[in-house]
Amino acid sequence: MTGDGRARDAREVALHRKAQQIGLMLLAQHPSPLTPVMEAEIAELPRSELRRQRENLRRVREEVRRFCRMNFPNATVERLARLHDEVLGHGSTLRVPMSEFIRRLGPAGAKVLRGAPAHATANISPLGLQFDFPEMHHVRDLASAFAEVIESQRWYEERQEWSLALTKSRDPEARRRITRYRFALRMTMLVCFNLVESYVNGLSFEFVQRKGTAGLTPKDVNLLTESERPVNTVEKLVKVPRLVGGLAEPPLHDSREPLRMFIEFVKPYRDSIVHASPFSAPERFGGYDKLEKFWDLDGATVSDSVKTTLWIVSRIHRALGGEGLYPQWIDDFPQGPFQSVIEPWFKAFGDPEDWARGKVGQGCG
Repeated sequence: MTGDGRARDAREVALHRKAQQIGLMLLAQHPSPLTPVMEAEIAELPRSELRRQRENLRRVREEVRRFCRMNFPNATVERLARLHDEVLGHGSTLRVPMSEFIRRLGPAGAKVLRGAPAHATANISPLGLQFDFPEMHHVRDLASAFAEVIESQRWYEERQEWSLALTKSRDPEARRRITRYRFALRMTMLVCFNLVESYVNGLSFEFVQRKGTAGLTPKDVNLLTESERPVNTVEKLVKVPRLVGGLAEPPLHDSREPLRMFIEFVKPYRDSIVHASPFSAPERFGGYDKLEKFWDLDGATVSDSVKTTLWIVSRIHRALGGEGLYPQWIDDFPQGPFQSVIEPWFKAFGDPEDWARGKVGQGCG
């Protein structure tokens, strides 16, 4: 074997080893940190060992090709090897924007993305390839918080002690349950608002990234970017979907469901929590008593708010041509330890458009 031939073989072996390692990590099948692959060390292997590794390349090469074909059609062994070195250099954990990830490997297949939007962050680690974005985490938070609301109510209903427990200040278990229940009520309301806001903000960002702002009016540019002044969430919910979808009419209107209920219930309760104050809200915002809403928040209000939130997302999703009732990142959840509690309730919702026929307003029961 000549020196040039040994160097060429060593390079090919090193490239495919790196590609194999990073491919397994992306699939969550490499649960430990990446290990260095040194081309110079491979070139110094005994001739018999180098020959054995060359012969093994046929299997590894086919594994890499199959991996690319099924997950990243435009990826190559060289691209994977470069990604291996980059992830290794960051301690086997690397987070990059979706656009940067695509630049490295090319577009990911639908089964890999699982509905992740273009503004997601790719997170590569021994846990596999994960796509993080605010909407996904808000859905998880929503499911977790609302599951606690449901569990707390069931706990008292089963013991017929709900009203009695409110007066049992000496009962440690009752105090813990009441504290968790009220915490979950507030967190659910906050996440309802955060979810729709992050969803519409994501739509704005992706539109600007994809098409830019050339040809838009200054007002529309500000609507999408808030570069000149803040834009309230209700205005975004009405105007952004129409703008990004090129729609003749917006899918939401502030005088009709589901946005009307969001304005009348979700936003005031959320504002009362975020801006807690003994002062009443200004008259132009309804003039309601903030503390009254803070104290009177209950399971029925929270349940209707969750329904309204999901209805808003569904209405926008379908107006923009999305498949199914919800974006995939909602359809994939809830999961985890609260799944047994929340999933039957979640799936029982059915089509949000049917709720207008008497299903909204029934609470958690």
